[in-house]
Amino acid sequence: MRCDPAAGPTARLTARNAQRNPNAALVTDDVLPPWRPRCLPGRPLLGQLTDGLIIAAGHGREGLTAGPWSGLAVAQLALGQQPVTDLAPFDPSRFRA
Repeated sequence: MRCDPAAGPTARLTARNAQRNPNAALVTDDVLPPWRPRCLPGRPLLGQLTDGLIIAAGHGREGLTAGPWSGLAVAQLALGQQPVTDLAPFDPSRFRA
């Protein structure tokens, strides 16, 4: 079952996020209930956005299974440790021009 992103809470959240976040276009409005956004092209954002700001988002429906691994990886980043795996494919800076 697909959710219509043009209606309901998904559209409101997407519009509000677009106003507040200049990189909002990085997250697709292709979501499934209960509104688990996924990042294009299907890989989540895991890593440091700026000094002191680490992100783990955009997992989509894989968030429930990838959450523990992602949580461990970003916790290690926050503690200044080497993550358990290479996070380069998930680096948020991959969208910067």
